Amino acid sequence: MSMFTCVGQNSSSTLVLEQEGAPEELHVSYWSNCKGNQADIEWKEKGECKGIKHEKVEFQVCLNVSKCLKELQTFRIKMQGISEEVKINVGTVCDCNCGASEESSQHCNGNGNLSCGVCSCRKGCLGQHCECVQQQDMDSTLTMLASCWPDKRSLVCSGHGSCECGKCVCHRQYSGDYCQCDDSSCERHNNKICNGKGTRKCGQCFCEENYTGAACDCSPSTDKCESKRGLCSGQGECLCNQCKCKDGFRGDHCSAFINACTKFKDCVECHVDDHFSDTDCAKRCSNIKISRLEGTHELQCTYKDTNSYEVKLGSKGEILLQYAELPLTIDKTTVIIVSSVTSIIVIGIVIIIIYRALLELYDIGEYQNFVKAQKQTEWKEVQNPLFQGATTTVLNPLHVQNDE
Repeated sequence: MSMFTCVGQNSSSTLVLEQEGAPEELHVSYWSNCKGNQADIEWKEKGECKGIKHEKVEFQVCLNVSKCLKELQTFRIKMQGISEEVKINVGTVCDCNCGASEESSQHCNGNGNLSCGVCSCRKGCLGQHCECVQQQDMDSTLTMLASCWPDKRSLVCSGHGSCECGKCVCHRQYSGDYCQCDDSSCERHNNKICNGKGTRKCGQCFCEENYTGAACDCSPSTDKCESKRGLCSGQGECLCNQCKCKDGFRGDHCSAFINACTKFKDCVECHVDDHFSDTDCAKRCSNIKISRLEGTHELQCTYKDTNSYEVKLGSKGEILLQYAELPLTIDKTTVIIVSSVTSIIVIGIVIIIIYRALLELYDIGEYQNFVKAQKQTEWKEVQNPLFQGATTTVLNPLHVQNDE
């Protein structure tokens, strides 16, 4: 296994590492670590990192040989878009001169001879330590290993276990036929894997006790969805003990409307106007109980300035729609003009009345003063201040005064 370190360039946000000229007996797989230490969870045919920039990434390369190579083989590993490459020479050592072999070696469980550190098993036994009994479908150790190696794109037991007698024995938290499942990757809730309400299997939670959700975090209880109108007021679905409301409704219990005036306007139009058929109205007013109020009423919503309507939820969550005619409206401009003119006239009349009253009071006061002064005067018959005696003038025509 080899490791390559690369640094992302400004001109590229994707790095791809691949091989050329590898022999058929040699399988090359890649494991990449990039994007803030987010590593691949499995080995792939190409090493690839996307969306990187000014970032250090690492690639690990694994070589698996299915057969002994007859001679030294050479192949190249290079990065797409970069002229540089790495040449790798690969050879296999299948036989060596290590001296005399140890027959019935304890290292081989007494079922084979130990030579050069490798067990040569007796007929009917397989395995690195001849610990396995040969099955009908296993003619060699490589065939036995193949049962732990699902395809050439991965490692034996996915690199997370060892192959023992044709079966994978997984290490640590890994499980599965090929140790491909990481049970520690199951989702958590309340800092507990699967919320403590489920079992882990191949990275997924299998919930119990009617719990649901990726982390078994959805309780079967519905107490938070209950209201006086029933479960989610009949206008939603209780999921994870929370109401998921239908379109047009909101709130913890789906008891509030969203734009009720707009949503139910078409239904009101059907019942106010006469050109709609019963079929059209049935579609527009589906699952709605409609009633008409007698007389005139000014309700929450208006329709064409002639009708008003409002929408409520009934005791069981049913939709109730009431509509009525609007009261007759009066032109506000006319009312303002008439009110202003009337006010001016009334104020003028009041001013005239006040003026006449004050003038009348003044005249009454003057008359009373006159009467009072008349009563206080003492009149004498000889001297009447109102009587003036006659004056006699005598002219003698015979006497003419000469002014000369």
